[in-house]
Amino acid sequence: MPDELTLASLVANLGAVGGFIYYSIKQNKANGEEREKRETSFMLERQERDKEWRDFLQTQQTSFLESIGVRDGHWSEMFKLQAEQRGAAMSQGMEQMKEVTEQIRGLVSIFLDHETTAAERTKSIIEAINSIRASKRK
Repeated sequence: MPDELTLASLVANLGAVGGFIYYSIKQNKANGEEREKRETSFMLERQERDKEWRDFLQTQQTSFLESIGVRDGHWSEMFKLQAEQRGAAMSQGMEQMKEVTEQIRGLVSIFLDHETTAAERTKSIIEAINSIRASKRK
């Protein structure tokens, strides 16, 4: 009898084990399909989020590059204006230098004029110096 009980319990347990295996396989298959749906859904959401993020970064990069271009344009205008102002100041300085040079030429020509008397030369030198001083006050 113990052999029959062992055999009967083995057959009964074999049915339970078979049912458990069948249920596990069926559940695993159902879970696999569900997991696949979740993963597909997750991947689609992730792709959409990544696309939105790339678009955002592209927009940021474009606006940043545009702002740099605008800034460089403003700087370029500023440097041109500064160069024009410097050029105007330089040309004004050159004009003043020309005036001073002409005044000095006149003064030197008075010094070198040997045909005038010393009194006339002194008077002309004083007039030339006063003329130079008067032009500097302007």
